[in-house]
Amino acid sequence: MTLLPIQEQMRRFRIPAYFILLVGAVFPILDLSGAVFPVHPGVMQWRFGMIGLSAGVLLAPMMMMLLIFGVSIFFGDRAVSMSIGVIAAILAIACVVAMGMFALDSLQMKRTINPQSATKFLFAMGDALLKLGMVTIAMTLLAVNALRQAGAAKKAVSTKTRPTSSPLLARASMSAPAPAAARVPESTLPESSTIPDA
Repeated sequence: MTLLPIQEQMRRFRIPAYFILLVGAVFPILDLSGAVFPVHPGVMQWRFGMIGLSAGVLLAPMMMMLLIFGVSIFFGDRAVSMSIGVIAAILAIACVVAMGMFALDSLQMKRTINPQSATKFLFAMGDALLKLGMVTIAMTLLAVNALRQAGAAKKAVSTKTRPTSSPLLARASMSAPAPAAARVPESTLPESSTIPDA
């Protein structure tokens, strides 16, 4: 039985790894979409519940994005690293906006809640805000490092393709003596004319 080269084995691992991790990131989002459907963005209670559920669902997609970023570093996929960085940056901004909306809706809903349920409500609000804050920090770190990795990969590719002159050749050309001026043999010079004696 002949074994395949290690490069070929890793290449066969690359596509299934991306696909499985992508499925793992998308499935929780699909479950969340089914839970919050139908959509009522104008209803305060719907916004409060949707943001609260999203705070708990984002952990699995976040882990899948981190693993996809790791696979992209291993295989040198600059486009995948760039995509992960952009998506993570968008999610970080979305989490900041969601935290502001959630805090405002919580303050308005607090007036309509019974005093017996106030403690439970405050605990749920704090739990959701804490999760959103942690996801925001995680997505920011992932976005910054993924974009840096993509930039470093681009510089590495441009450095490899750029023609470079050898420093030894450059130093030799600088230290080589200048060619001496060509000398004309004396035998080829015309003899001076002499005047015969009278």
